[in-house]
Amino acid sequence: MGGGKRERKSRLDKGQGGAAEFTGFAAFATPPSTTTAAAAASASLVSTQNTVGKPKKESQQQQLRPSPLYIGSDSNVTLIFRKIGQKRDAITKTRALSELSTYAFPSSSEGTASLSRQEQIQAFLHLIFLYTTKLYYDNNPSVRAEVLNVLYAAKDHVPKAWKALLLPTSTASSSDICGMIWCATVDPMTDVRRCATRLMETILAETTTSGEEEKKK
Repeated sequence: MGGGKRERKSRLDKGQGGAAEFTGFAAFATPPSTTTAAAAASASLVSTQNTVGKPKKESQQQQLRPSPLYIGSDSNVTLIFRKIGQKRDAITKTRALSELSTYAFPSSSEGTASLSRQEQIQAFLHLIFLYTTKLYYDNNPSVRAEVLNVLYAAKDHVPKAWKALLLPTSTASSSDICGMIWCATVDPMTDVRRCATRLMETILAETTTSGEEEKKK
């Protein structure tokens, strides 16, 4: 009996002595090589340098995009946009567009604007949205023509926003908007064609000027 216990104990001792100690699942993980770590660090550095090196002009242009809402605080502009965006009557929309032009983007003969520059920018961003989603497709030619007149008038008041959203070389969205204006130059109605052509000629002239300025830098 004693001999049998000693034999079993001897076999257990041998089994414990031959088994490898379990060190956890981390032991099976392959540590990153020095080359991989260096490559990752290099890529991170390049990404940071590219971000830091980007001019502020690009980030500002990315922030200037058509706005589905007028987020300004001027109550008169809010009311005007309700007439433009929500009314079905073409006469009401045309008059509202004319009112917006006089109030937000007046010509030199009409006096000074009643809005601050920031409010003008917000009005312009929302007008661009309405143009690309509704007014461009309006059945009434007077509406299609008048919105082009307002876009033309906005140039002297919000030049940076105007260039960012209308010049075809600025962003992908500006190229789409410019394309819509280009298509309007062959509108069936004479007034729409005339307004679109005037605006398109201004856009092309500004595009040429901006390209020449970039070459000089």
